[in-house]
Amino acid sequence: MNETLASTVSGIIHAGTTARFTGTVLPVRDPGSWDALREGRLREMSAAAASSGVMFTDDNALAVASASLGTDGIWDLAPALTTYHRWAASSGSLDRALTDSEQQSVPGTGSTLRERWNAVFDSPADIAGLPAPAKAGCGVVPVTRDGFLVMGVRRRAFVAAGHPGEYRENVHVVAEGMLPQDTGADGVIEASAAAARGLAEELDVHEAQIIPTGFFLDAQRWQPVFSFLAYLPLSYNQVWDSAAGADDSWESDRLMALPFADGPELRALVEGTHPELLMASNHAQAYLACAMDHAFGAGN
Repeated sequence: MNETLASTVSGIIHAGTTARFTGTVLPVRDPGSWDALREGRLREMSAAAASSGVMFTDDNALAVASASLGTDGIWDLAPALTTYHRWAASSGSLDRALTDSEQQSVPGTGSTLRERWNAVFDSPADIAGLPAPAKAGCGVVPVTRDGFLVMGVRRRAFVAAGHPGEYRENVHVVAEGMLPQDTGADGVIEASAAAARGLAEELDVHEAQIIPTGFFLDAQRWQPVFSFLAYLPLSYNQVWDSAAGADDSWESDRLMALPFADGPELRALVEGTHPELLMASNHAQAYLACAMDHAFGAGN
């Protein structure tokens, strides 16, 4: 595969332009050593979230149980249920140091879950062998009618909480964990439905041209992730007005805009070298990179 801007983002494995879900949703499966993780790590994480005022609720989420490459070159994904706590205490924190009790109860060697589990995650085909949930994510890069990229200045979230001591402002695009109810008109789970939901919940935008720009794996958190570019029929000022009434407007302190154009500013955001702004996660970097690859040409 030719190198794209998205493929240069740390922890990101570019797996294609899109993928699809097939089959019925499988039930929740506990991560490996779940009893130990729940009693030790999850309890600590919940206490830390409560003390810092960060939301950390255990909602249902959509995971991928397995993946196979179709004859048309598109990955077929088997959907499964998980919960946010199961993911956050396992795949979502692979490099967190093991607690004393986890050192005794999690099989293997090493000081982290990643080292103890020693699982391969280089391709979607590896998902079936993971000992913890592969929670599906979705991100959308919104571009207004007058050519502006819309970003939020991020409030703190528990897993992607920014960088302590970082002087730059954390910014993000529309990002959602996928849910079992993200389905199309035929009732089949579709990532584009999650993208449309994200635009509605975060910006109160209900019409857009939504274009798939990438399907990738986040090796840092064992997540399969979908990326989209959305051209909105609204100006930036109109989006600013509509977002004030969005259900999830609380997720951002405020909106900001940059011209959506290939050049040093957006490339610096993808590369993490912008002097004033920092993308909130490697997911956010990859969403922007995929959108730029699509709009301006990959590898330029």
